[in-house]
Amino acid sequence: MGEIVSVRLNKEESKFLRQVSAPYGCGVSSLIKRLAFEKLE
Repeated sequence: MGEIVSVRLNKEESKFLRQVSAPYGCGVSSLIKRLAFEKLE
């Protein structure tokens, strides 16, 4: 199993990320991971 990373979000951030992740068909954690790796490439 890989490493676990915890990120604290306030209510507005959480709501925003849930809305953004819906069209991608994934959860918030998967979206954050995907965007982080895209940004780093």
